[in-house]
Amino acid sequence: MPRYCPLCGGRLVYDNSVKLYVCQSCGAMLTLEDIIRERDRIASLARGGDVRKRDAREYLRWWTSSKRQSDED
Repeated sequence: MPRYCPLCGGRLVYDNSVKLYVCQSCGAMLTLEDIIRERDRIASLARGGDVRKRDAREYLRWWTSSKRQSDED
């Protein structure tokens, strides 16, 4: 059971009437999937950014290096 809001760090309480986790600090109403997704996004940013952006940079680096090699030939 999640204890802290991934958005503000406030305390999360499960509200049985709406079947959602509610932050007592910021009032956010989140499903368990929302909480997991947000925590994964924050962890990804802490590791150095979005995986798609990293993959795009690597592809661009590869593509430009292959163009340079073909120009040299």
